[in-house]
Amino acid sequence: MRLQVFSEDTFEFRVLVDPIATFNFQPLPPQPVILTVPGPPERYVAVNPTLRRPGEVFSPRLKAEDRWGQPVGPVRQPVRC
Repeated sequence: MRLQVFSEDTFEFRVLVDPIATFNFQPLPPQPVILTVPGPPERYVAVNPTLRRPGEVFSPRLKAEDRWGQPVGPVRQPVRC
């Protein structure tokens, strides 16, 4: 099954049923939900400012992404550059 590519706590499927075939659709009482989470880190992307003057200090950042390009939460492994 292929789904959205961004993470969120729950993805709710809106399911409506017509229990007695009268075109009066009702939502299912408990809507089915799934959890979408990122996969393991596949690559690291540098996130740096685009405009800096020579000698100006900035903090470089790395963002871990899964194979779909979604940000991965805190990575607990060392990264070699």
